[in-house]
Amino acid sequence: MALTIPARIIVGMLVDAFGPRRIFSMLLAVSSVLCFGFALAEDYEQLALMRFLLGFVGAGFVIGIRMIGEWFPAKQTGIAQGIYGGWGNFGSAGGALILPA
Repeated sequence: MALTIPARIIVGMLVDAFGPRRIFSMLLAVSSVLCFGFALAEDYEQLALMRFLLGFVGAGFVIGIRMIGEWFPAKQTGIAQGIYGGWGNFGSAGGALILPA
């Protein structure tokens, strides 16, 4: 989570410069490399570094908010963003409850 906040600023600037589709594709490619690095870590330092860098993936929220702003008319943007953010929080809470079991 520590890297998510500064990553959102960087990703936001990149989205403004290159568009949300290109940056989201890039973010998914980078996150896949980081996931493989996390899975293949051989010691604690590698594991901790990969997990720290995976915080970068949380910046994908910024891209989704921008795309919602483009896809929905102004009168529906608030509800669309509420659903987008709410389902993300719901999924996170559900995962936190189910995964330990």
